[in-house]
Amino acid sequence: METRTIPVERRLALTDADINGITDINSAGVNTVVISLPIEYVRIIGRRNNCYEVAFDLRYFDGMLDDERKRKLRGFPRQIQDGWEKYHNGGFENGATWLRLDWRKTIVTKIKSSQNDPYGVPFAVAALDDIDYAKYFINTKRHVLDKVNNQIYYETFPEGKDKGTSALSQKQQENQHNTVRQALTQRTNSSGIAFFSLAAGTKMDSLPVNIDLLDEDNENAIKEDVNEAIGVGAAALSGSSSTSNYATAMLNLEIVANNVFTWIEAIVEELNKCLNYNVIRDSSYRVEFRVLPITFANREKQVKYFSDLYARGKGSLLAWIAATGINADDYLSLMDLELEEDFENRYPVHKTSFTVTGKDAPDGDVDKSTSGDAPQNASTASTTANNGNASPSPSDT
Repeated sequence: METRTIPVERRLALTDADINGITDINSAGVNTVVISLPIEYVRIIGRRNNCYEVAFDLRYFDGMLDDERKRKLRGFPRQIQDGWEKYHNGGFENGATWLRLDWRKTIVTKIKSSQNDPYGVPFAVAALDDIDYAKYFINTKRHVLDKVNNQIYYETFPEGKDKGTSALSQKQQENQHNTVRQALTQRTNSSGIAFFSLAAGTKMDSLPVNIDLLDEDNENAIKEDVNEAIGVGAAALSGSSSTSNYATAMLNLEIVANNVFTWIEAIVEELNKCLNYNVIRDSSYRVEFRVLPITFANREKQVKYFSDLYARGKGSLLAWIAATGINADDYLSLMDLELEEDFENRYPVHKTSFTVTGKDAPDGDVDKSTSGDAPQNASTASTTANNGNASPSPSDT
């Protein structure tokens, strides 16, 4: 992480050299920028205050031309720029080429490896064998398709009186052979009908090609092996797995999301470290931010969880809003606007049995049965006119 003060650029006209020399597109002023380094030239060399400490190999710039090197260096942190100048001028002793970077300004994390390993392990390393086999299978499958598209045909001339001889003369054999070859070549290279005549007793056939390898089940099985080795179920990717269903796909997505959020939490911890050391710079006022573990797959569950917390306890309204996928600040701004514009009174809720209670009318008289005439339908009006309610019922006798 680099904290820089960038001067205000006021020129309206820029040359090609100016455009090619741009390495930072942040706004002018004091800015904090995260610069990614080429991982092939970075190595973890230890831990400091429970944070990884790394070194950068300055030989990364050795093979570059001067103009390219200057342009590249402008996009690297100041510590690496100064380290290169010292290394280039022979300031490093004993032929050293690695520069130790300030652990307070580096964001370092790794996955699938122990704490003592200097490198992380690629996510797909467990599936490399299956991936190589899948590539080999695809190449073999293409070779079979090439055989099908370039099938070999052979012709058997009609047999003569003697065993192993043909009834056709040498000239007739050559003419028939050329006719058949021309027809097959024409049929392969163009569309249309190829017609030719053959002598009686001539047989045509082709060398058989085994196409069992082209069965889609074989390829799908290999793909599922790759997905399982990586840890992502095929059903979660395309829904095409024959052995999975919706429930297993959702479970797999939750497992994958849990791994991803574990890695994100490690990155966020490193980012919080850099922000507090380089931007806040006040140990008594530590600032941190966190990422809610919400995905499109579990959003509905998370909304229900936060809703229950808010309704039954002291839950957070901001977390509830964020779980729905809406920016909490935007949502609260809309609520403030609606309060200022008096939406509650200007746009009252429609009065229905779900929204109206006895408190919504004077003296609790919602249907105006005491303060005025109650609303009547045709049946009620007829009963009132006939004084039907005064008629004795069977239970009265």
